[in-house]
Amino acid sequence: MTTTNSLIATNTNTDKIVRVLYENLVKGKVRVGDRLPSIRTLGKTFNVQRETVRRAMGSLANEGFLEMRPGSGTYVKAIPGSQDKVMEILLWMPRSNQYNPDVFKIFEHKPGQEYHFTVVSSIESLQRRRISDYAGIIAAVPTHDELSLIKSVVGDLTPIVSLSRSYIDVPVPAVLEDNFNTAYDLTKWLLRKGHKRIAFFGDNCERTESFVLTRFHGWKTAIEEAGLDVSLQPVHWITLPEDKTMFGAMLPVFEKPDFDAIFCSMGVFLDEALRHIVLRGMDMVERRAVACLDTNCGNAGVACAVHDLQHLIDNALEVLRRPVDPMGIETIRVPMRLYFPQ
Repeated sequence: MTTTNSLIATNTNTDKIVRVLYENLVKGKVRVGDRLPSIRTLGKTFNVQRETVRRAMGSLANEGFLEMRPGSGTYVKAIPGSQDKVMEILLWMPRSNQYNPDVFKIFEHKPGQEYHFTVVSSIESLQRRRISDYAGIIAAVPTHDELSLIKSVVGDLTPIVSLSRSYIDVPVPAVLEDNFNTAYDLTKWLLRKGHKRIAFFGDNCERTESFVLTRFHGWKTAIEEAGLDVSLQPVHWITLPEDKTMFGAMLPVFEKPDFDAIFCSMGVFLDEALRHIVLRGMDMVERRAVACLDTNCGNAGVACAVHDLQHLIDNALEVLRRPVDPMGIETIRVPMRLYFPQ
């Protein structure tokens, strides 16, 4: 967002409320002639002193956007020009080097596009930004600690949307893949192929354990609630050795397999599982006995669920277009794209 320096000189509470009110003007949430909520009401909404709200409204009035009428209230006088309608969004992506370069094409600004992304990869980089220049933050696959740090830097009045991480308990809106229904659909496909002893493969390393546990329990719940006749055991939690070679870690699992199908929580497990299957001459792929919840591999004979990143981003942007509610928390579950081999 672009405004004059008088509107965004600091990151005080006054400045943050100015940004919120300004964004509501830009996004068309109010029209010329509309009366804004009272100073008392806005003070309670933002949990700040009334004088702070009064200063914020005064700043916008000085710019010609609001008119403060004594004894009547504050009214919208003008809407910022069209040159200010591009939403500037901060995209938190600290592990960007691990993402497929094609992913970044989604975040490139295109002619006529109503938003523009700026990637930040560290708290230091975030602290150097003037937060009031941005309509909000989309945090891509954040950890609990990362999201807590982001909130500590930008405060409660800056909209934050968590993207694609389902175990977070930091109170912000979240847009997540619908792992629950996706896991159910993949398992139903395995059952239709005649498989009932399905092994779950997941990683219990420190960074991803909670995430994979969430996926496992979502899968388990989906199966139990649907009353499907399937054995969920054994569950193979793979702890990677120090040399990080998953092949060695998974080797014992395939020596005497007590399952007739596998359900992988992440694409990396699918790659390694397929390697073992091929080496041992197992016909699990031919028998359509392999499914994976999180992969873009599209291997022939494997049922896959693929991230629809553009759909996730579109839903996150829709959240940021709304008027800011500091106490508003919601979860939007976006379907994953499913591919089933014949």
